Amino acid sequence: MKEYIITMTGTITYEDDDDNEVIGLTTIAEYNYSTAQTTLTYKEYPDGDLVDKKSDDYIINTITIHSEDKVTLTKSAKDGVTSILQLEKDIRHSCVYNTPFGSFEMGIFTTSLVIDANENECKISAVYTTDLDNENIRHHHLEISLKEKAE
Repeated sequence: MKEYIITMTGTITYEDDDDNEVIGLTTIAEYNYSTAQTTLTYKEYPDGDLVDKKSDDYIINTITIHSEDKVTLTKSAKDGVTSILQLEKDIRHSCVYNTPFGSFEMGIFTTSLVIDANENECKISAVYTTDLDNENIRHHHLEISLKEKAE
């Protein structure tokens, strides 16, 4: 089975402030390409330690490409808590976002979604806003790149 490397970079800009927050992750992923539906799956370790892959304290993240206009990002913890982020161009979705401090409802509006996927690699670029009760608007730019791991 082929191994893939996924790199994700997210930039968040707060509407009431000019500061940007940049977050990123690079890790091993599984990749299942199909013209009907493509999935990228990877483990995220809450403590950030990607070296200790024997730990059973992780979240399974699945990125599903449904069409050229729709991507779903799902976080599934071993305790069953799941968060789903739907990115669909020019459509506002509401989702419940679960955190260790509780759950809250968030609005997501995707203004740009570009997907380039084939059997060997995948690139996704998304620009969207998030809000809580139409307030505290944040602008997001997410870049996802997946390629086959070099031997």
